[in-house]
Amino acid sequence: DQPVIAIDAEGVPENLHLIQIATEQGVYVFDCNSLDPQAVCAALKPVLARNSTVKIFHDLKCDVLAFFKLGGIDHFFGMLDTQLLMEKLTGKVHVGYNPMLEHFGGNSNVLKSDFHSDFEKRSKQGQVSPFTQRPLPLELLEYAADDVRLMLSLKDRILGSVSDESALAKLQSASDERAAFAVRTEGRCRAVSFDLANFQALASTELLRHFRPNDIAPSQPLTLVSDMQELFSILPEDVADSLSSQTDGLTEIILDVGRRPLVYANGQRGFPCTEQRIVLRSDIAAVLESVGEVGRDGRVNAGLHRISVLRDRVGKETGLTIRIGRHVHGIATIISDLLASDDAKSVLILGPPSSGKTTYLRDASRILAQKQNVVIVDKSNEIAGDGPVPHSSVGFSRRMMVPTHSEQADMMIEVIQNHAPDVLVIDEIGTPDQVKAAATCRRRGVKLLATAHGNLTDLMQNKDLMQLIGGISTVTVGDERAAQREHLASTSGRRNGKTEQVRTSSAVFDAI
Repeated sequence: DQPVIAIDAEGVPENLHLIQIATEQGVYVFDCNSLDPQAVCAALKPVLARNSTVKIFHDLKCDVLAFFKLGGIDHFFGMLDTQLLMEKLTGKVHVGYNPMLEHFGGNSNVLKSDFHSDFEKRSKQGQVSPFTQRPLPLELLEYAADDVRLMLSLKDRILGSVSDESALAKLQSASDERAAFAVRTEGRCRAVSFDLANFQALASTELLRHFRPNDIAPSQPLTLVSDMQELFSILPEDVADSLSSQTDGLTEIILDVGRRPLVYANGQRGFPCTEQRIVLRSDIAAVLESVGEVGRDGRVNAGLHRISVLRDRVGKETGLTIRIGRHVHGIATIISDLLASDDAKSVLILGPPSSGKTTYLRDASRILAQKQNVVIVDKSNEIAGDGPVPHSSVGFSRRMMVPTHSEQADMMIEVIQNHAPDVLVIDEIGTPDQVKAAATCRRRGVKLLATAHGNLTDLMQNKDLMQLIGGISTVTVGDERAAQREHLASTSGRRNGKTEQVRTSSAVFDAI
């Protein structure tokens, strides 16, 4: 019998162009570009804080963050996030808006996919949102109104999918908790946990906590820390301003003299500034002056962000490649059973560039350093930053800086001889001398935690790195073994012969 409304907003979380509310009496669209957003939110605050009114949102995080940052609302009660409801019903963590409508037998917002493609294209080109247009085109107004109208039209089915009033109360409490978490973390992260009842699958922490608290794996929610403000403080001001609302998925920023600033985000290339904005030598010089001396390897770090320098033939700087570094606090708990094992397992993390290997390494170093003496051999200062004090993301880990790539193997041996670590952390093992040094460290009883490029197949085919898994040799087998292999081949449908691959020595790493 509670009153039910549906709410959505456009431009969130950085802006608040429209707020749409659907009620039994009709759909109301508040123009926050023409009105004062704080005045609109002040008028809506009693509704958003009233537990007796059910407020239906879909994926409320960005909406409530905008209400908080731009409207001053800091308490949300009586919320019902249909994305959390869909997770409870289907087990899927991230169900989109239209699939949610279709699940409940409703009509989808047919304009959504087309408009989203247009929004993304505009964002990549540095253009403003179409919702800033005034007067607002009728099709955009209809699109915004339909988002809440379609949700409210399904309210009976949405509420009817919840088994009883107790379950509805739990779902609303979970939604309120998600809203509070978005405000508390300023939308930088989402709370997820491992579901013990579903083979350690990821699930929303709020949902598990209210419905199945005993199924939450004993780990902390992941917290993403990107230190973007530190990076923006050294970039040209106009470039930093244009990127401030486009940090999600940002992986690289490229500044080349005579060309437009370039970024890569979510696997796509984009230009954050106007066509007239060209990188100058003074831009390059100002960035380098802010971060200090460039190392012999052509790199310098700003916090966890790596800056690599391009030079011309006389040594003058002509370009910068800035790779975004992030720390995800808690991400290494997924391998905590390996890290905490009593039999000193050594772990090798494989993956292509920009796949998150170093991110895992940082958090694993932090976890191990809580009880053990951990030393990081930091080749490019990517793991623990460039400062004299290691970055807080690695906890109590110690760090040995490596001047150049060619000295990494010697530094690994030096750390073992002089600092007696329990765990040696190495980023990007890639040469025969580094493989040999890793094997030496392991024979001396030190646990290793390291990364390498590629996958297991690449590792097996790389003659320089295959010793990390013990090396591979092809041998000819006897008649009895060949007969066994032939029988196995006939049952599996695979061809076989009188040769097979065997490991030639003990592996340096126990787990990959």
